[in-house]
Amino acid sequence: MVNPVQVSAITYIVQRMASIVALFTILSVGFYISARLSYNKENKPATYIFFFLSFLSMILAFFSKENSAIIPLLIITTELWFFQPDLHKSFWKYLSARPVKSVLLLLLIGIPSVVYIPDWILG
Repeated sequence: MVNPVQVSAITYIVQRMASIVALFTILSVGFYISARLSYNKENKPATYIFFFLSFLSMILAFFSKENSAIIPLLIITTELWFFQPDLHKSFWKYLSARPVKSVLLLLLIGIPSVVYIPDWILG
């Protein structure tokens, strides 16, 4: 079980998975940026193709390794940072005017995050 031959084989597979998920993550965010840049131009079919390729890359990353779950957060951060820097202010204004939707959103975010707590944290 501790033979270096088996350890190196597993290490190689895990490194390959990490490389593939990094590739698909970068592709997904890159295609999203390309779609957003072509969104305001007259080239609407290219926009849809870029959005589809971004979604496809995200799905392929999800099938590669678990740490690809950060891709939606990366896309939201890209949107906030480059395209709509005032979006978070209008989002908080919207939520403060609707307390019921705020609670539902908190539950929608909170329940999966509590369910996803790994066993090694809980001891």
